[in-house]
Amino acid sequence: MKRFQRFFGHSLTLTIPIVILSAHAARADILIFHDDESYLQAAGTVHIINFLEQPDGTPASDGVPITPSFNYDALGAHFAAGVGELTLAQDQDAGFVLRATVPEPGQTWIDAALMTPAFAVAVLYGDATTLSAYDVNGTLLGIAEPDNPGLGGPRHDEAGFLGIVSDVPIGSVRISRGSDHEEISAFLFTPVPEPATGLLLTCAVVLFRRRRQRR
Repeated sequence: MKRFQRFFGHSLTLTIPIVILSAHAARADILIFHDDESYLQAAGTVHIINFLEQPDGTPASDGVPITPSFNYDALGAHFAAGVGELTLAQDQDAGFVLRATVPEPGQTWIDAALMTPAFAVAVLYGDATTLSAYDVNGTLLGIAEPDNPGLGGPRHDEAGFLGIVSDVPIGSVRISRGSDHEEISAFLFTPVPEPATGLLLTCAVVLFRRRRQRR
């Protein structure tokens, strides 16, 4: 958890300059990230929701329900549980997490709709999960999975990281481990800059892919 500690002081924005090029493509070109440093190099201006505060700005409290009318829209994302309840829950490592729960043997997940389409989205999680990205029409763009799924993801005292950068704007994501609960300790995203909303952004993806191939 120590390597992610800088995300948990308060909600913040990190800015890394990038060059953006519009293009048209038949399908999405995506990059998957399992570490925050590489993701931040590719993602540009990163907005972070870390759930240390309630949607109204007051300090987080264990068990506070997150509902359609009490949500994080003002910070850029609207969260919902696939089934069951969505609440803020106290966590010994992250402080607070966003948690979806449903009675066993049901399955639930967390959906996040972006208020403005994004070209990069990432989450911090505690146990093995998946991050699926969709365009503004609900078409699946790609799925990020842990790089060690056979080992069950990170230990409980560590944080896992999953990120997606796409040349097609992301309208929503789903976080799902296929169990009766799901939780994330931080949600990161980079809105598509105006006036490029709705265009396909490729330069950051292409440049970063070339850099990876040289290694």
